[in-house]
Amino acid sequence: MNIVQKGIIQQSRILFQMAHRNAYRDSFQVDLTGLENNPQCPHGPMILFHRASTKKPSAITESFYACSAYRESKKCRLKIPCHKPGKQGVIPAKSTQEVPSQSPRLSGKDRKRKFDAVESTGGSLPREGWFCGHCGRLLEEDEVSSHKHKNLQKVDTRFPSRFLPPLDEERGEAQYFFDDKSLKFLLNILKAAKEKRVLYVGCPRLFEEASSEGKGSSNFLLDIDGRFERYFTPEQFAQYNMFNHHFYKTSGRENYMAFVSRGESKDLLMVMDPPFAGRVEVLANNLRQIFADIGSEGSVLWVFPYFFEKHVLREFPHFHMLDYKIEYDNHNKFKAQKGTLVNKRGSPVRLFTNMEPEKIKHPFEEGYWFCADCQRFSASENRHCFACAKCPSTDGKSWWHCGKCNRCVKPDYHHCVKCQRCHAEKCLQRTPS
Repeated sequence: MNIVQKGIIQQSRILFQMAHRNAYRDSFQVDLTGLENNPQCPHGPMILFHRASTKKPSAITESFYACSAYRESKKCRLKIPCHKPGKQGVIPAKSTQEVPSQSPRLSGKDRKRKFDAVESTGGSLPREGWFCGHCGRLLEEDEVSSHKHKNLQKVDTRFPSRFLPPLDEERGEAQYFFDDKSLKFLLNILKAAKEKRVLYVGCPRLFEEASSEGKGSSNFLLDIDGRFERYFTPEQFAQYNMFNHHFYKTSGRENYMAFVSRGESKDLLMVMDPPFAGRVEVLANNLRQIFADIGSEGSVLWVFPYFFEKHVLREFPHFHMLDYKIEYDNHNKFKAQKGTLVNKRGSPVRLFTNMEPEKIKHPFEEGYWFCADCQRFSASENRHCFACAKCPSTDGKSWWHCGKCNRCVKPDYHHCVKCQRCHAEKCLQRTPS
């Protein structure tokens, strides 16, 4: 087995593990009713989880409150047990409604970075400055000459995502930034859109690029990374938890409300790039709360992997999944590179939107084409099926139509006589007990 084959197999395992994790999470049920009244951790209202029995899904074996952003992380260990649900519903166990704030313990790697205290400069930073990767901060002019660390670089302070060390907590604050090709595609959508204001949720690099083009007053960024307060004004940025609609500062919520309330609701477009380990129903609930603040459902571009399609469409049946493959420049699973599955069939990350698909132009130079029958753009491998009346592929492969199943299936699927359906090598028919 050569290096390329090993790389493709490893990448397949990674994607399988991500899908398996999501299936495993289905054994947990979330209760989002009255979220704002739940006990709070330092990251806002906690979420009520019910663990269902694997043998009997309707039976609840455990109920507890956990951090919405770091449910399975060492960064927030708070967990409040609840009594089992009865006629009166779930009753919190003895605990205070407001949980005291706890400072997260830093690993050696984090201590080395030791980010400077977050304090807004009100946009008074010079356009260029010196950033020390070892200390994790911008240096004052008189510090540069005496600074002994070698990890020193001259930076453009308008683009902090280009030089700040990315946060890497996968389940809460994982920072993966769009590569230049995906940035160009997204910026073209924003330029062609009729909306005059854009709300960016968890996508700082796109916000930076759009703001640098002279339209800073029409952009607002919501992100859990408080370091951005040093680089953007309060009228541009608020530290925010997208899993519970929590603002870390009252002033942040006030500035956000001033932004979304300015002008008509139809003039606002939202781009959301959440951690892929986040539960879809929690993110959808958060999105609805933003809609409530806006006053109606605004236009949305939701960046998420294709294998969550049924979950997203269950929450928003009128959304569409586009074919464009979003890539990241600091994520090995989601960027094209030689010897990987992504290089062979493209990134699994897509765009879900309530905008009209035919109006979102895909680049022809990257192999995308316009399907007149579907009235949308499709990837080069996604051939139109006249029997199904659609371009069926979602995973970067060319699917084929099975006349017996009367549907399109993946290329490695074959029709099985035993179970009367198409599947991969293993037959799905159960052996009689």
